[in-house]
Amino acid sequence: MPHIMIEQKIISKIEENIKSIEIFLSKKEIYKLEFPTEWTFYFIMERYLINLKTIRKLLPNLKNDGLYEIPIGLIIRTSILDSLTSLDIFCLTADGDEMEEKIQNILLDNVFITINYFNDLHQYGEIETNDLRKAKENMEEGLKILLEKIGKKDINELIKEKKNFKINTPKSIFDKLMASKYRNFGKCYDYYNYYSKFEHFGVLYPMLSRQKYEEKIDLIENSLKYIFLIIEILMSEENKYEA
Repeated sequence: MPHIMIEQKIISKIEENIKSIEIFLSKKEIYKLEFPTEWTFYFIMERYLINLKTIRKLLPNLKNDGLYEIPIGLIIRTSILDSLTSLDIFCLTADGDEMEEKIQNILLDNVFITINYFNDLHQYGEIETNDLRKAKENMEEGLKILLEKIGKKDINELIKEKKNFKINTPKSIFDKLMASKYRNFGKCYDYYNYYSKFEHFGVLYPMLSRQKYEEKIDLIENSLKYIFLIIEILMSEENKYEA
């Protein structure tokens, strides 16, 4: 098949997935989402939606300018990471309690990183002690539902137990996939690693970014196939996740 036809095939499949996700999201009301499982499922789907829409806009430029692979690749890598995370949460779990624990740990990772940044700003004299306190209080206000879910009264209590909230790395998820019935999805990690060369500058970036259009479009098609399939699996199992 001529590679320009492959591009059109990819665009058609992207549009198909965009439509199905839009239908799914339109049936939901954010304030009624069950936290944290249904809430997480919804927002991961939202991320898939905007990522696919952006790839759809960028892809026609690739033929004339191969460096468009950079933003396309970065978006694909983000969606593959969401896919690995989703497989870990929704497929590689023994029960609902384990699922909730994984989600809580992922949600809290953002919190710890942000608090560390606030503390660094305070340490370097960029913000006053009072500003640091207010920043933590504002975050605490927005995290009420999560703090209640994990039985913590405030941010300070949460920080003291930071070591108890560990997330699985992409590599550890890959290892788990390879030892499970989802082994075929381990291939996702290949593309996650490939597009990392565009996200993190290094010696391989110039070499990979100068490949022929035909090679680039094949990589994009094959990586998106996994994303499309994972979206399909997640959507088909939606009721189980809500339960």
